[in-house]
Amino acid sequence: MSDQITVLRCLSPLVMAKTWKSDGTIEPYSRAKNFHFDQHGVADIHDLSALLKVLERDERACIIRGQPVDTTTPGEVVRRRVEHFDDRPLHSVLIEVDEFAPLIAHPLLEPLDTAQEFIAEHLPSAFHDVSFHWQLSNSAGAPGKESVFKGHLWFFLSDPYDSATLRAWANSIDLQADTSVFNIVQCHFTSLPVFEPGRADPVPVRSGFHQGKK
Repeated sequence: MSDQITVLRCLSPLVMAKTWKSDGTIEPYSRAKNFHFDQHGVADIHDLSALLKVLERDERACIIRGQPVDTTTPGEVVRRRVEHFDDRPLHSVLIEVDEFAPLIAHPLLEPLDTAQEFIAEHLPSAFHDVSFHWQLSNSAGAPGKESVFKGHLWFFLSDPYDSATLRAWANSIDLQADTSVFNIVQCHFTSLPVFEPGRADPVPVRSGFHQGKK
């Protein structure tokens, strides 16, 4: 039941995190083309959450769904292209919420409650009352976006699915989330944002784990 999670790391000085600059602007993710990669085994949502907590402190790291083909060697520099990675089934899945306007919870002060509100409103019942890892996106709390939830919800499914199946499922239920993460080489951004001196984070807590009933 274990997944092998593919972690990419861009080459320094590029970063896979947004930088909140001291002049009030937000610099986007670097447009990296070359990466080192490795893989991490996760057996359940607890393992997945532990990996994500480590990666949030690694500003050069991100995750993709793709699994390296046999000719792709760990440690070598690789381009983030489909010819280097296969679409193999995973239990791990990211639901990326772009701009959800909650009716009850405050998206910055009560991010977990907001995440649960989104799950109850927009995801099938199989996602209700289960454990998940949540993380606000790098742009959460940006000026003009204080009233919306921008975040990543990670689940560990009982059965593994490949990316093609997940895309078909998302279309069948008109999933109100960013379905580009179901492409095998699409970056799943995992790092916390970088804050330059003099720029404070407006969000008290940016990530956490929710222990569900199952």
